[in-house]
Amino acid sequence: MALSLALAFIGSGIGGCGGSGGDDVDAAVDPDECMPGGAFDINGRHAVEATLNVLVNASIIRDKPTTAKVYLLADLTTTGVTGNVVGKLCKLEIPPVPLEGQAPLIFTPGPGLIESVKTVSAAGMLGGNTTCSTFKSDVLTVILGADVMPITGLLPQTTTTGAPAPYCAGDLKTDCDPDPTGTNCACDQEKDDKPGSTLIAMNVPGLTDLKEIYAALRTSFALDGQVFSSNEVRGKVTATLDLGILDCLHVPSPSSSFPCTAGDRSALRGFSPTITQNPQNPSTFRTKKVAADMDCAMLVQMIPTLFPR
Repeated sequence: MALSLALAFIGSGIGGCGGSGGDDVDAAVDPDECMPGGAFDINGRHAVEATLNVLVNASIIRDKPTTAKVYLLADLTTTGVTGNVVGKLCKLEIPPVPLEGQAPLIFTPGPGLIESVKTVSAAGMLGGNTTCSTFKSDVLTVILGADVMPITGLLPQTTTTGAPAPYCAGDLKTDCDPDPTGTNCACDQEKDDKPGSTLIAMNVPGLTDLKEIYAALRTSFALDGQVFSSNEVRGKVTATLDLGILDCLHVPSPSSSFPCTAGDRSALRGFSPTITQNPQNPSTFRTKKVAADMDCAMLVQMIPTLFPR
């Protein structure tokens, strides 16, 4: 979510193609089994839930398994077997960082961060025109709180000694939108006069009153699955998340706050998580077709209905 936040979701389709088997017409149909040969039309807006089963590396933490959820809105358009995906990030869980002997380190998006994310698009491809055909998209990448070229390049971050990261136009308050002057530099994502993207932090070791983290994030995702019906596509994703620490803020009480020192920034950089796919536990996604006017606020409210556990 070094969201580099690179989240790259790449994988292979799930579910077998084939009938339920046997001659018992009353036999229950496995909802996880794709039934081939049906017609479908997946054009339209889909809510997407991705379940990320990943490994976290940070400081002395090595390959700790954890799980997080990501929710998107995706507009799918197809002509024959080619198509396009326009995605909008609606809810992001940054996987917690497990720590020995204490509660996990948690980063959550600050107010207005997710709402500030623009839509991104990528090409899509169908493997056929009947159910159980494969569906794949190219990688969609979102960068938050930074201007980076190429898009896969290193994110700006504080140095190992805690010196500040480079800011676009030399000013930590430079807006990310429109495109700022400079490259490989940090900018103000939410237009809140704070550098990068604002994250709320909990359980930072040795810095218990640290509440706000300012970071550059990059997330990338690609869908690779099967068409179960006009209303549902399922598949696997491979996910990675990179985060570049820029600065932070101590908030010891609701009425007081003070900026981080170089030492604080250096220590926090050591806990910046690198997220990679767990090879023993694939990440998955599923979609549900929704009304064309559904927005992110509606999706978040309807998560329990759209994607019941």
